[in-house]
Amino acid sequence: MGVQRSTKHPRDPARSPDRRAAAGRPRSGGAAGCVRCGLYLSQSPGPGAEADPARHYHEAGWRAGLDPTQRFSTRFYLAQNADVAAAGIDPFHHYITWGRHEGRRPHPDARAWRYDKGPGQGHPHYTLIKDHIDPAFYIRQWPDLAHNDADPAAHYLSFGWRQGLDPSADFSTRFYLAHHPWLKDGAISPLVHFLDRGRRAGSIPAPVHPVLETQDPATRRALQREVIAPLFDAAHYGALYGHLPGAAEDPVGHYLQTGWAAGFDPAPWFSTRFYVDTHEAVIGYGLDPLTHYAIWGRAAGLRPDASAPARSLSDLREKGSAVADRMLSSGFGATPAGRAQPT
Repeated sequence: MGVQRSTKHPRDPARSPDRRAAAGRPRSGGAAGCVRCGLYLSQSPGPGAEADPARHYHEAGWRAGLDPTQRFSTRFYLAQNADVAAAGIDPFHHYITWGRHEGRRPHPDARAWRYDKGPGQGHPHYTLIKDHIDPAFYIRQWPDLAHNDADPAAHYLSFGWRQGLDPSADFSTRFYLAHHPWLKDGAISPLVHFLDRGRRAGSIPAPVHPVLETQDPATRRALQREVIAPLFDAAHYGALYGHLPGAAEDPVGHYLQTGWAAGFDPAPWFSTRFYVDTHEAVIGYGLDPLTHYAIWGRAAGLRPDASAPARSLSDLREKGSAVADRMLSSGFGATPAGRAQPT
């Protein structure tokens, strides 16, 4: 039986959606519990405010520029945070839930009127991602953050990834979500998923090669052929499968067309079945396993077969792979493992 699988990723069992937070709706307590009724009502908010000031602010008051407390300026916060304004959500709820942890200013005189923001590193995934955030790169994508003393790592975890911001030049949030769509409505950011489990499964963090963005089937197949040709062992393939129609005449083409889906091995050091079974995300990119290995797996240290011994970081660097150099320097390269392969 071959190794062809559905290209649809299974729903991640660890995702825990929180649509209410994503939509900006306050829960019991939180922002609702912080609204100061006397101050709010003194601004003449209109009908319905006296019955439930917090609900009125959430549904209408903030849109009118009313302030929920002395320590929070609705107009100032929206002017300073274009991402919040563009999302169309309750700014006070955003601040209490995320903004204060990111270091955002709630008021023009934030030194006198600052809530106890708590440490940004209090987020359970903060430590995991902090060394994989390039602050200068991140802020260039949303310059307003520079005016708020926001912590880029905390911002990415709470809001930035939902806005499509990238934590660094080596990780594309939109690309990763396109290949892991179940993360879009979940509580786990793409970078957290990649660092925690994705890289071990063979997930690719960014379009590291044109073949990943090519839509035309003929062009894509030509790129795959070009990528795997230096690694493909035609003699080995011919000896094992040359009796099959087309395998002897065009072994590379045969592997790309039907061979890999049947579990055929393109070289003695590469096991198609092992690579697919061990790295479950490989199939999700619509590529044959050897192409995946050539453009990403080798640099990430994914094992090409069961007997592949562990290799050191210096082994990968000695290979001179541009992808490996970039990803290892940024910390994304997993602990390398693999048998020596032709370069």
